[in-house]
Amino acid sequence: MKPVDGARIAEIVHGQSANGADDAIVTGIARIDSRDIAPGDLFVAFKGEGLDGHDFVDQAVQAGAALSL
Repeated sequence: MKPVDGARIAEIVHGQSANGADDAIVTGIARIDSRDIAPGDLFVAFKGEGLDGHDFVDQAVQAGAALSL
């Protein structure tokens, strides 16, 4: 994946970045399972019927996620 910063990701999804995320650089791929995160990945949290991905943001960051969405 071509490196992309948090500001560009926020622009693409018509969102806003928080906590200095504008300067974070995603160098990996987007993943929805925090157990699969590699350094530089983007963690995308979805709320499902049984689990809420937002509950795993901290785990994804600890695993090296550059950003979470």
